[in-house]
Amino acid sequence: MFKNIALAFSFLTQIPFKFSEVKESQLIQALGYFPLVGVFEGLLLSLVAYLSSLFLSLELGSLFCILILLLIRGIFHLDGFSDTADALWVKSSGDYTKDVEKRLKIMKESTVGVGGVVALVLNLFFRFILIKEILQKELFWGAFVLSATFSKGFIVPIIYLSKPAKKEGIGALLITSITLKEVFWALFFTSLVFLIWVFFNFSPFLKLIYLLIYWGWLFFLALLIKRFFEKRFSGLTGDNLGALMEFLEIGFLLFWGVLWLKL
Repeated sequence: MFKNIALAFSFLTQIPFKFSEVKESQLIQALGYFPLVGVFEGLLLSLVAYLSSLFLSLELGSLFCILILLLIRGIFHLDGFSDTADALWVKSSGDYTKDVEKRLKIMKESTVGVGGVVALVLNLFFRFILIKEILQKELFWGAFVLSATFSKGFIVPIIYLSKPAKKEGIGALLITSITLKEVFWALFFTSLVFLIWVFFNFSPFLKLIYLLIYWGWLFFLALLIKRFFEKRFSGLTGDNLGALMEFLEIGFLLFWGVLWLKL
């Protein structure tokens, strides 16, 4: 269990772990512990947000939170996000097979195109604005912990419901090897974190219902995006999964930064 948790941290963050040997089955089992990585990231980011609110302006606090997040995660998901955006800019030629091959080839390239740059700028801009709003309304504990936890928890059932675009690669390994056991544990830990938050949260019950409805709608939208990716790439790759995780997290932050106090 502890090795699987460490593998989940090693897979999603820059935290160095040394393993003598890692089996494919252990890497798959680590998927069930993805939400625990989200809890760690959310708590750390919340602490950074709290300290920055004591000494820094909202703008600097928001920027500092993004920098800390990048230090924890690296550019793993952002790389997939930008590569996916680059590939989606490929104009259809009418030949579906050639278009798919070209999109997959673009995602393999080490350079970033205009589409990827625009996507990255929009991603970081949205994060900056939403984190600033969250800091201003002092909602950061619930916002950061739940957004990081739910985005990593929800990506696991999406992986289970997906089909691979390629026969090789980390994305293909995860999609073809994941079982319902990993989905169960991911949703279990995600639900447990949510119930703990509800226990200590004194918001009206109706607001919690709105929150669940929003998250259900966001997950449904993520499934639609997954389906769109599968049509454009004839399946999903690791880059696509990273892009979906970015979408889920920004979607959660959008709820906290814009909608929560208006309900």
